[in-house]
Amino acid sequence: MRPRRPGWAPSGGRTSGPSSAPDGPGEAVSVGLPADPPSAARVSYAIALGRVGLGTALLVAPDRVGAPWVGRDAGRAGTRVFARGLGARDVLLGLGTLAAVDTPREPLFLAAGVGADLADGLATWADRARLPAAARAVAVLAGVAAATQAVLAARR
Repeated sequence: MRPRRPGWAPSGGRTSGPSSAPDGPGEAVSVGLPADPPSAARVSYAIALGRVGLGTALLVAPDRVGAPWVGRDAGRAGTRVFARGLGARDVLLGLGTLAAVDTPREPLFLAAGVGADLADGLATWADRARLPAAARAVAVLAGVAAATQAVLAARR
């Protein structure tokens, strides 16, 4: 029998005592949502920090960070200019969102993020046939980020 870790449950929720982890191979583990889903503020913080991180990476290394998105063109001077511009936009949106969490301004920053991510996703999708396969994933991720921010903004 394996030792149990206090405070852990296979469903993702927290417990106050030992968990019901499987004892051996073949035993099922229930998987579910955490008992306490992250708060809207935590999700806003996570989105904002991700935006600041990606934006900073685009400012510092636009060719390396942009390559999965636009392919070999990421190394061209003109493409680096646009990548740095997008990076600056994301840093500013992220910092604004971080400052606005739990204030009346938060939905405005989330809505701005929705617009930016939708624009990125639609622009990528429009040229998907001439972009690397990873670009389709970028477009989908941008759409997911936009949808998440839209839901958060609507709830605030």
